[in-house]
Amino acid sequence: MAATFYVQHVRMDWGLPHFSLELMAAVEEYLGQTPVPSYNQLYPEQADLTGHFQRQTTRLLEHQTRQTHHPEPQYASDGEIDRMVDEAYDSLTPGTSTRFFSAGGSSSHPGQ
Repeated sequence: MAATFYVQHVRMDWGLPHFSLELMAAVEEYLGQTPVPSYNQLYPEQADLTGHFQRQTTRLLEHQTRQTHHPEPQYASDGEIDRMVDEAYDSLTPGTSTRFFSAGGSSSHPGQ
């Protein structure tokens, strides 16, 4: 963390951070042994990002084309549904009266 703080100060031209002499020596020794990525390595240019997203898009399209095709479920057509409704209606006996709405009131209090 101290090395990251040190690198940030140097990159932002803020001067050196106020570390103790021992910590500064340890940070400088660490940075001498550990490669620090440059700004361009940390933040790629637009062309590099475009290539990355093009590869991702290609991979997505390849994945989608490998998916198996599942046929849509078969539903009854409008004509078939109409025929089924007509058959159900015709199957009712002529004496059966289907009342969807009552004249008023409830089953315990008939309408007036």
